[in-house]
Amino acid sequence: MLSLLKPFKLSRSLRCSSLSPFRFSTSTCIAKNDPNATKSKSNKSSSNLNLRRTKAKIEPALDTFSRVRATANINYQTFPVTAVSICESYDLHKVISGLTHDDYTTNIVIPQEAIHVRVPVHRLDTQYVPVNYTWGKDFDVMVLANGSVVAWGLSEEYLLEHFVPMIKDCERENFGLVESEELDYVEIPLEAATESQSSDANLGSYIDNRELIVIRGSTADQKLLDKATFAFGLARSTRLALLEQYLENYISTTKQHSRALSEQCEITLKERQILQNMGKIFLIRNKLNLHNELIDTPDLYWSEPHLEKIYAEISRELDVLPRIAILNKKLDYVSDEATSLLAVLNEKKGTRLEWIIIWLILIEVFFETFHFYERYVLERRVKEAESKIGLNVK
Repeated sequence: MLSLLKPFKLSRSLRCSSLSPFRFSTSTCIAKNDPNATKSKSNKSSSNLNLRRTKAKIEPALDTFSRVRATANINYQTFPVTAVSICESYDLHKVISGLTHDDYTTNIVIPQEAIHVRVPVHRLDTQYVPVNYTWGKDFDVMVLANGSVVAWGLSEEYLLEHFVPMIKDCERENFGLVESEELDYVEIPLEAATESQSSDANLGSYIDNRELIVIRGSTADQKLLDKATFAFGLARSTRLALLEQYLENYISTTKQHSRALSEQCEITLKERQILQNMGKIFLIRNKLNLHNELIDTPDLYWSEPHLEKIYAEISRELDVLPRIAILNKKLDYVSDEATSLLAVLNEKKGTRLEWIIIWLILIEVFFETFHFYERYVLERRVKEAESKIGLNVK
């Protein structure tokens, strides 16, 4: 079953968004092709603050969410929202065809950008159903064209072990790595959100001061668009985490060469290897700075202030802009390092060529000296010998 959400106006005007840094998020990275691989937290911050989901209870606070919660007299439960980045992009048409064939309900949230998949609870193994699940509602999964999948209420294990393999044939350029991001969220029922509309001028989804995503809206379509916007923000973080991991892997492989240069004053790399490393650096920098989804707010949000605000909030919460700045500084360093190594190799090559020329000149001088010896000394001796022989004959 394929349905289309009510379209909203798009604007293609160009402008720059400005986000202020807050703190670094944490994410996990695992190698897809290694069955024994284990999750490891990315070292993105020295801070002890953690944006990942915790099992602590959300205490009441004097904010809009708490007032709505008290008014509706409902104990909202927190669930995880999990984003994973798998590949360069997804073929959404193939995703829709494949999932529809498997009897999943799909909706086009944003044409050519994101689709919504409704996952019925009865199709889940008990191990994937959250412990505190009581609302009897289907789960939402967003498949994004940028190669990311975001699940609302479902864990990373479900995505990697069940959902992602279903759409594996729709992948383009698999990374071989998986980066994930996980936060908490609560979803306020439509009735409670409608009741609070008269007393709340800022009705809509947001992130509260406890790093909790609050999903609410006056219509189901509005809530779905809000979820899609949060999904793009989370995917922005995981896509950036992939580049961070690629750079860390590159630095770890080149560290030994820098150590050899400092200790033994010699370069263990060849010119071809250095050029390949420079190509890797350019590729990372290209993906970081030439992809608008990473460095700027997507154009489709310019005419939707509420969605633009959500996107800015989640990006600020996950420290996207500071991480981009740090990544660019690291790229500047490794680029300068590769350029310096290449310059040293070129200098050594130039010196070697100079010595080759010097030796060739020396060899030429030797031969010329020998020819001079032949021409003058030997010829003179021959003449002297001939003259002596002539005198003896007489």
